[in-house]
Amino acid sequence: QSGSLISSALGVGLSLTIVTYLTIGISGGHLNPAVTCGVAITGKAGRDFGPMEAMLYMLAQFAGAIAGACLMRAATPLQVGCEVSEDSPDCQGLKMLTFLVRGSISTEHGVAVFAFELLCTFAMTWTFFATVVDPRSVARGLAPLAVGLSAVAAVIAEGPFTGAGLNPARIIAPAVAFGNHSHCVAPVAGAFAGGALAGLVYCYMFIFSEQVPDVYMITSAPGEHEA
Repeated sequence: QSGSLISSALGVGLSLTIVTYLTIGISGGHLNPAVTCGVAITGKAGRDFGPMEAMLYMLAQFAGAIAGACLMRAATPLQVGCEVSEDSPDCQGLKMLTFLVRGSISTEHGVAVFAFELLCTFAMTWTFFATVVDPRSVARGLAPLAVGLSAVAAVIAEGPFTGAGLNPARIIAPAVAFGNHSHCVAPVAGAFAGGALAGLVYCYMFIFSEQVPDVYMITSAPGEHEA
């Protein structure tokens, strides 16, 4: 079980790292609607990234995820240990469980699932803001790797309990592809809340702008503040 968890976490993290490297120069590396939500509500992506652009980004993210989930459903072979026909309910159930975001507490502990998703998505979005969004970042060239490693840590932390969605598109896509929408509300809400909260808190604490009240801005060197 532990070996399977580690391999799954590394697969998620390395995939996220590679695709973020591929897209960061094109779209800013936005692959997660929760992260896009956090960036949009803080207004830290420039004047050209407003609510309409954020909605288009999220539409593309959900569409791509659903297309990928449908492709995987069609391409996945008969599951190991399924000794009946591929169209049987038992075999279809095995396929479904392979891709749905589920963990040991998903069916009966919605509040706990919400909390797990909020905290882990918060950490991953915080990493994105610290390395990609923050103009003072000294690790911009390694930002995709940092984001990928944060995903590895998040999957290890919550995977056995919730299935580690971390991404609303990842949660919704297999539910649509397999026609099973149960237990999706808590993880999707938690992921969006974590992304939005991380963006707001990070910007409040570290990215100052003209719109922030003077009392919250660092306007002079230590010891030089006016009385």
